[in-house]
Amino acid sequence: MRLILRLLLLLCLLFCGGVSFASAEETSEKERISELEEEVRRLQLEAANYEYLKEETESYRQSVEEEMSSYREFVQAERESFLDTINLLLYVGGSVIVFIGILITYFLGRSAIDMKQTMDSHKNTLYKQLGQAKKQTNREFRELLQQEMNHAQERIEALTHLVDKEMAYKKARVLVTGSTEDIERMKSVELSEIQKRGLTNIEVVSYSYDKMKQYIQNDLIDILILRYRPIDGVDPRMGELVEMLSQQQCSIPLLIYTYPFGMMSQHEYEQANSYQWSMIATLPTSLAGNLFVTAHAFHR
Repeated sequence: MRLILRLLLLLCLLFCGGVSFASAEETSEKERISELEEEVRRLQLEAANYEYLKEETESYRQSVEEEMSSYREFVQAERESFLDTINLLLYVGGSVIVFIGILITYFLGRSAIDMKQTMDSHKNTLYKQLGQAKKQTNREFRELLQQEMNHAQERIEALTHLVDKEMAYKKARVLVTGSTEDIERMKSVELSEIQKRGLTNIEVVSYSYDKMKQYIQNDLIDILILRYRPIDGVDPRMGELVEMLSQQQCSIPLLIYTYPFGMMSQHEYEQANSYQWSMIATLPTSLAGNLFVTAHAFHR
């Protein structure tokens, strides 16, 4: 019985000791974990401080480099300025020494006559150089002036040629023919507007075969305008003019003005085209346009 009681007591002691030991170990692990977490936070804070110090150090290093670069540039500029000043002083001092030496030589080593001769010689040399410089300047000025005058003359000639070319169409000799009634109406309307625009050398003549032949044979016209008016569908005057111009083998433009009758018949159209210098104008605008273009090309 006593043995049983001892065994039970021993088991109780062992059980209580194990519970106490486990509880102690659990408490120790929690403390170590807490310490590790505190160490991690401390290390993180030190890392952040290190990054901040690293950035500040880099910024300071760049600032120092920029200041050093500016200082080196400033020192270099001051050094160059100082050297320039020294060179200038040396040049001025040398010039003064040379000048003083020349004065001493003139006043102590040479007589007044020698000095006068020397001054006269220098004066003559100076006058000679000035004369040569003046001649050279005058020659260069005349050459430059001549070049400018030549250029101006070329521009004037080009402009004159251009103006003459543009205005030469006014010299074109234009003969307008047709029935008396039609050409009188043209004088007050179409020809009046054309003359306002510069083409004024226009002669108006009632149609006559003999007159037209005389104008053509004697080369009295540059452009011939026929005021077309069909009778029974045709205008026999057009055929006569086409045949007359073709026989003379001339290059007088024939401008056939059909307004307000519109296009001519196919037969007359082919007859008109048989003369290579013929044109057909069906409207007042086409009459004026064809006439001005032809006047620029066929004036004499």
